[in-house]
Amino acid sequence: MLEFTCEHCETTISIEPGQITPDMQCPACSKPLPELEIPPEVEKTIEEEMAKANEPPEGELDHEAAEAMLEEPASKETMVWRERLAQSFQAANVSNIAGVDAAEELRLQKENSTLENFVEAILERFSVVNLEKFEEYFKLVSGVGRYSILVAGLLFMVRSVLLAMNNNSPDEILYGVLGLISTLVLYYVAAKFPRVALLEIRKRELTINSREIPFSFGFACIGGAVGAALAGAYFGITSKNVFLVVAFLAPAVAGAHAGVLFLSPSVLNTRISRASATAGETGLGLIGYVIRVMLLLSGLFLAAIPILALALLYSLFAQNFSLGVFQVCAAIIYIALWPLASYLLYLFYRIVLDFYRVVFGISQDLVLMANEKSSSNDN
Repeated sequence: MLEFTCEHCETTISIEPGQITPDMQCPACSKPLPELEIPPEVEKTIEEEMAKANEPPEGELDHEAAEAMLEEPASKETMVWRERLAQSFQAANVSNIAGVDAAEELRLQKENSTLENFVEAILERFSVVNLEKFEEYFKLVSGVGRYSILVAGLLFMVRSVLLAMNNNSPDEILYGVLGLISTLVLYYVAAKFPRVALLEIRKRELTINSREIPFSFGFACIGGAVGAALAGAYFGITSKNVFLVVAFLAPAVAGAHAGVLFLSPSVLNTRISRASATAGETGLGLIGYVIRVMLLLSGLFLAAIPILALALLYSLFAQNFSLGVFQVCAAIIYIALWPLASYLLYLFYRIVLDFYRVVFGISQDLVLMANEKSSSNDN
């Protein structure tokens, strides 16, 4: 056994002299190794060992020694080599799948009509590819929303103090303190669960065999967002009611974000592969896809809270606006709790999916055991 060090990565390599070839590469860094010079005494030992190997074996083999050799742990260099070999096989498999998917996608595009290809080309422009910029945007929007919850709590406290001074009612101050404490809880929920949802999406990859359904959902959401924005502009101009405009603008913004998310499988950590996903896996994957859109949309929709905070500020100076205040506060609570609700929905989906896989795996093992038992009885 010869030992030498790679001049590129300084990895110590152990190799049998008979395995040395002119085009050797380092198993750790895959760079070519210089031609090795075998000492004369080693060459003599190699010749003697080869001569002994060609002689017929005498007696029985030592099976215990052979088993002990097999049970010996592999060296560090061998483990690195095995890992690189597994990675190369995996990369080759992914490359083959990507080639099949590309060919299938090209065939389907040829079968589509000109209008379908035109619509899909436009939709692809809404797809988010840069994950880092999206995460920055997500953190910025959700951050503005959750800090606006604290602003809304302070405004509610100020409003309660003003009502207590005008009506000589100390109960209003108590309501203001309770509202301020509630906003602290809502801030914590709105701050934690969008981040948790983002981490969960990054941990697990989904695989579906077609992009038609996500793209259809995305097209429908974008169309609905445009319709809501036009309706809000029309009713706002005709009725001159700012809050009516806001009532249509909020779902329009949410629909636009939902459409972009449906059109961005990379943001949702989803791989579209016609060769590696069955119809059943795609069905389960699409459910997870929709839930992931809800998870991210819950963090983005926190941006509606600043508008509601402005409505509360308006209520400080408006007359007979008490009913509107409670409606605005209820809306803030619903939006702030949406990240938690969507995350619980995602956990329920994961429980059902894991339960399905366990049951399916047990049934599959039972079938294999039955087949093995029947084959042994036949023999």
